Amino acid sequence: CDDCGAVVSTETTPATDHDYTYTNNGEDHTITCGNGCDYSVTEGHTYENGACICGATEPVEETITVYAINSSNWDQVYAYVWCSVGSYEVAWPGAAMTKTEYTVNGFDVYSYTYPATNDMLIFNNNSGSQTGDLTGMDGKYYDIKSRTWYDSLADVPAIDPQATDVYMA
Repeated sequence: CDDCGAVVSTETTPATDHDYTYTNNGEDHTITCGNGCDYSVTEGHTYENGACICGATEPVEETITVYAINSSNWDQVYAYVWCSVGSYEVAWPGAAMTKTEYTVNGFDVYSYTYPATNDMLIFNNNSGSQTGDLTGMDGKYYDIKSRTWYDSLADVPAIDPQATDVYMA
C-alpha cells in the first residue's frame, strides 16, 4: 500500500486495517481500497440473509403453482411446461405432479410449481391422454375432464350423480 506500506495481493487478499468501497456492478461487484492502495478486485456476489455487502439483493426466482383436479382418474398426473418463445427444456412427459391433501367431488387434486419463465402447460398421464396446450394460471385449479380453470376448489361445481356425460369413466 502506498499509504501505509502494507503488502497487498491485488488478486484476492485485501490488507487489514484498510477501508474498502464495494460497488455493485449488477452481476458482480468491485472492491477498492479507500486508503490509497492499488487494490481493486471484481468478484461475484456473496449473499448472507439475502443481501450482499455491496447492497445487491439475492435474486428470487418467480414461480407459478398450478393445480390439476384428476377427474379423469389417471394413475399419475404429469405437468409438461415450456416457454412459448423459447425451446423445450424438459423431456416429455414433464414432471410428476404432487398429490395434495385435497379432493373435490371425490377426485384427488395435484400441484406443481415451476419457473414463471415458462408460460405454457400440458397436463398428461404419460400413457397417451393429455390436455391441449394451456396457459399456466398461477394458483388456479384445472379440472381435467371438464377442461375448465377455477379460481378455488370452492368454485368447482358439485357433480350431479345422475349426470354421467361430464364425468364418465
